[in-house]
Amino acid sequence: PFYTGNLIYDIALPEGVSKVEIPEWRGVALAYALDDQEEFTLLPWPPFIIPVQRARRLRVKVLNSRRNAFGPFFLRDKWPPWTGPGQFKTYETKEHGLVPCGLLAPLRYNL
Repeated sequence: PFYTGNLIYDIALPEGVSKVEIPEWRGVALAYALDDQEEFTLLPWPPFIIPVQRARRLRVKVLNSRRNAFGPFFLRDKWPPWTGPGQFKTYETKEHGLVPCGLLAPLRYNL
């Protein structure tokens, strides 16, 4: 019932930018492609800084988990230390406990 696919942000870069930092995001992994590149390059660990010298376009892909599609949904704690069969049978709240995914703060441009 909820979207769990990957998100791709298509960003026109300001002139003169040499690096782009992704300060805050949620998902499973981050990847990027510059200009007309078809293949994305993974950003496996922090700092999440992308060298973009002379690029005009940046695409950032946030790879999402299936958590918002399959749950568990009805726990008070959105980030339980363990998820097993019991968490899918627990109903501590009536509201769906969805987790955020995507870019959660503006990108930072370094000239």
